Amino acid sequence: MFERFTKDARAVVLGAVEHAEEAQAHLVDAGHLLSPGVTGASGTSTSSLP
Repeated sequence: MFERFTKDARAVVLGAVEHAEEAQAHLVDAGHLLSPGVTGASGTSTSSLP
């Protein structure tokens, strides 16, 4: 299913995975997706989402 995501969505998920790994988390959750350091392929931070 991951291959059905847009390029930007995949980049955000991969960034969230990296953030979770750095935090030594066992799971990737919404907090990792919305972290200020996680950005999409276009460089837009996900923290700017409504």
